Parts: sequence; structure tokens; C-alpha cells
Amino acid sequence: VNLRWALDRTFSHGQAVACESQQPCSAEITYSGQTGSFNIAVQYFDLAGGAAKFNISINGKSAGKWSADDHLPSQHPNGDNSTRHIVHDIELKSGDVIHIEGTPAAEDPAALDYIELLPSTTAP
Repeated sequence: VNLRWALDRTFSHGQAVACESQQPCSAEITYSGQTGSFNIAVQYFDLAGGAAKFNISINGKSAGKWSADDHLPSQHPNGDNSTRHIVHDIELKSGDVIHIEGTPAAEDPAALDYIELLPSTTAP
């Protein structure tokens, strides 16, 4: 399942995405801003009962991998298990494709909320 995922800064207004089955799913967006170096903050939900895996790539080249393996209190996406992974110093130019793949694990459906592009000089 491939989903389009819009840049949003406010908990996706209830429009977070998650894998519908135990199969990997992905979301992507084509960057249309000015060329620059960015930190990409991926906001996702780390649900109890599993450790989903995530991979972010730019134009097909991996830029980072991580597991949602914290011990947070809820099995449903909400503010108690919303967390962030930051990929530092990524060069982007208009037309670059930011792709995030989630692989569910047990009760964790690899739920994504939003991404945020920050100037790479911004502290995490």
C-alpha cells in the first residue's frame, strides 16, 4: 500500500497513516522548496505490543532506519505515544522524493503522523 502523505505540522488533523495489514507500507512526498540542507523530523506513533521498523530514503537512497521500540503506555495512536526521529543534514532540491516505509510488528501498525523539514542548523 502506497499512501501520499502531506507535510503537516499539527498531528495531521486526525489523518495519520498506518499499515492496514502486517505487510510493509509506505508514504512519500515530492519536495518542491528551495535547495538546502535540512533535518527531517519524522513524527510517528510507537504503540505498545510491538516494535515497528521504519526506513526513510531520498530518491531511493536510504537516509536512515530505526525501530519503534520504546515502552510507551498506549495501544492506540495518541499524544502518549507520539514520538520523533530526526535524520540530520539531508540535502534537498526541488523534485527530490522523500519516501518512508513502515513495517508493522505484532500490535504496532507502523503509524506515521507527519514530517517536518527544519534547517540543518536547528538543534534537535
